[in-house]
Amino acid sequence: MHFRNHARIYVYAAASILLLSLAGNLSAEVPPLINYQGRLTNSMGEPMDTLVDMTFSLYADPDGTTLLWTENHPVVEVYSGLFHIVLGGFEPIPDTVFTGEVRWLGIQVGSDPEGEPRATMVTVPYAYRAWHAQDAQNSAVADFSLLAESVVEDAVGSPQISNGSINLEDLGHNYASEGMVIKWVDDGWAMANDSIGGGSFTLPYSGTVSNAATAFDITNSGVGSGSAVKGVSDSSDAVVGQTNHAGKSGVYGFSSSGFGVTGRCEGDNHGVLGWTQSLNSDHAGVRAINVGQGPGLSAQAANYGVKGTATNGSVGIGVFGKNTNNGFGGWFEATGTGGIGLHAYGAALAGNFAGAVRVLATGEYAGYFYNDSADADAVLMAEYGGTGHTSAAAVSGICTPRDRSGVGGYFKAGWKGIVTEVEADGTGSPPNDYYGIWCDVSNTGTSYPGFNSGISSWVNGAARNYGVYSYVAGGGVYNCALLAVVNGPDSAENYAGYFDGDVAVTGTVSQNVSTFKIDHPLDPENSYLSHASVVSPELKTVYDGVTVLDDAGTAEVRMPEYFSVLNRDFRYQLTCIGGYAPVYVAEEIFEGRFTITGGEPGLKVSWQVTGIRDDVVARTSDYEIESAKPFEARGKYLYPEARGLGSESKISTDIVEKTLVRE
Repeated sequence: MHFRNHARIYVYAAASILLLSLAGNLSAEVPPLINYQGRLTNSMGEPMDTLVDMTFSLYADPDGTTLLWTENHPVVEVYSGLFHIVLGGFEPIPDTVFTGEVRWLGIQVGSDPEGEPRATMVTVPYAYRAWHAQDAQNSAVADFSLLAESVVEDAVGSPQISNGSINLEDLGHNYASEGMVIKWVDDGWAMANDSIGGGSFTLPYSGTVSNAATAFDITNSGVGSGSAVKGVSDSSDAVVGQTNHAGKSGVYGFSSSGFGVTGRCEGDNHGVLGWTQSLNSDHAGVRAINVGQGPGLSAQAANYGVKGTATNGSVGIGVFGKNTNNGFGGWFEATGTGGIGLHAYGAALAGNFAGAVRVLATGEYAGYFYNDSADADAVLMAEYGGTGHTSAAAVSGICTPRDRSGVGGYFKAGWKGIVTEVEADGTGSPPNDYYGIWCDVSNTGTSYPGFNSGISSWVNGAARNYGVYSYVAGGGVYNCALLAVVNGPDSAENYAGYFDGDVAVTGTVSQNVSTFKIDHPLDPENSYLSHASVVSPELKTVYDGVTVLDDAGTAEVRMPEYFSVLNRDFRYQLTCIGGYAPVYVAEEIFEGRFTITGGEPGLKVSWQVTGIRDDVVARTSDYEIESAKPFEARGKYLYPEARGLGSESKISTDIVEKTLVRE
């Protein structure tokens, strides 16, 4: 964490020194430690709440030229701008540092330069070497055995003994043996065995301390597998930690290389159980922090590695993970055959918006899920098991930004981007419509309304490309691969389908009116020109042309090579141009040709031939000129408006009713 040009340090106290280095037989084995407190603010002078890396150094000069000692504290907790550390805990301070000369303390936060000016060490730190005790070995008072003989009984009390002037080495063993403690026995202090033995406390034991120092501090410096603190209980909690401070932890575990806290349970219970009643979303039952590269919390189990439960219906969070660097807020991994990396269950109260998992991020991804198993069905599996809630979604994607600045869901794959499957039995009352994909676009803008699409597709490939591909294999009364309904105002141009390009249809096209529409040839900028198509009750083809009679008053008309294969039942029309003559068809179509005669040489004759399609497709078509309406369509019309009826009389209403109104 970097604080360059952003943080400043204020020192308001440098408290008690914990080492007295005495000469000769007065020297004491007391840890060379210094309590140190300071205040950390940002560039605005505001107190900070964070974890920082800090380095402390002692110099023989204010410029920091001569370094006497340095120590790094990788994790310093800062709360309301205040921090407290003990110097010398990692790197002991040599007794040659404080020799009666002025010393300066330098402080560095993270990778920022060391703060200036450096702080001058005064008064208390120089007790680090008590000069008046160096010559005590040569004085008479150094011989405590002689001094004790000349002291009247009960003449020495607390006023005559200064703190720290008597060490454990100065006390006689008073017949004490291994494992014994000082206890009040009968009416006086005596050395005695504890009720548990091994030099431990008399149980049950309780105590209270009101100063800022650690109330209970235990260190196990052994190399073996022994624990510094071990709690065992047959019927209750083995170790309980409680704090009344909003920014502190009930149990705080710190490790420079291994695990801060390890919980293990071999029965039907919890390895680590954390519980909080705070309504603050920053407070947690179990809080784990890692400032290195590993996980803040690591859990392994045959059932749940991490299980979090929230019972507050409005702000409760079962498991909360946060990462302020380039890592992950949470990492869940399942290596078993049927394992689930993350299983979340949300039971929302009526009327509340609640989710089983909520992931927030300011980086590229709010959540990242990965599965490389060859047998995997999905990387992320979401299931809704409720009933009666028609708009419930197993997966819901919401992008709050508007105005072309967000995507509700983005899917990318090597085969199918989105696959939907609806399994319904049609037993709903009343019967419902079912949709593989439902799209709803609502654009209320008026200044720049833009182009709105329920489904927009863009395809670019080297093979066959389809913007929309639909396949229906139903067996109902109405089966439609693509159903489009437009319900716009009469003042607008309304199209159920608009195709900019060629349209190919391999089946039958049914329509009320068949027309073409082009830009008007005489006024293409301002007008359209429309024509109606010629229709027939049969699959009729039309051929026409103009021919000129030869010197014999005869003309032979050749038809296309495919004509006889495609058509049957021919009909003829002849019209003279530039004169009148009793022209007629002398020979009907045979081998793709027919003959006209009966006029003067050079006479123009306009001819028209029609046929009925007789190809394979036409012969197998189920086209009927007249047919009865299905039972469900009787009493309704394809075009009720022409009969003065409303849309409720339209045959397609039963099919598309719910596509017109959003559920």
